[in-house]
Amino acid sequence: STEIPPHKFAKSIEWEGVTVGYHSVWPGVLKNRVLAAHHVFVPFSGSVIIEEEGGRGKPVVQAGEISVAPTASRYSAYWEEQLEHVSIMITPEFISRAAIDFKENNAEIVLTRGAQDGLIRSIGEALASEIDSGQPAARLYAESLINTLAVHLLQHYSTDSIITDINFGGLPAHKLRTVTQFIDANLERD
Repeated sequence: STEIPPHKFAKSIEWEGVTVGYHSVWPGVLKNRVLAAHHVFVPFSGSVIIEEEGGRGKPVVQAGEISVAPTASRYSAYWEEQLEHVSIMITPEFISRAAIDFKENNAEIVLTRGAQDGLIRSIGEALASEIDSGQPAARLYAESLINTLAVHLLQHYSTDSIITDINFGGLPAHKLRTVTQFIDANLERD
């Protein structure tokens, strides 16, 4: 069952393959969610605790961070304070069209929670501003931002990242996730 918490405000735009919502919600809970598209979550205020299906981890995603989740991800979430955020839902077909220009176009989006990504945050802020303004040109500008976002997701948040991660030093995010998942799965071993 899914409970939708009460909104302080909710505005959205959508077109083929994409839905962008700018929301402010009171404290609440979402239970047993299954994503119908890739989800990019950009909180502007507040924080949310996300539990993946099967109780795998409880990462906190807070203002200044982002979350990327692939289609069919299953999770529950709760937050204890007002949460203002942008949610961007992008279908796999939209991502596939963005990948056509790349040599490796079979990349799949990977789960990332709590990452620091200035570009995604800036895109989220720009989309929120455009949705809030209600200007007729907002859709064209929003589509350009989403195309940029789709390519960025393929470059940095996919199984076949096209270029090295934007964080200098350390492992790229997808490799760090692989190592962390291996460690978590093998904690009982030496």
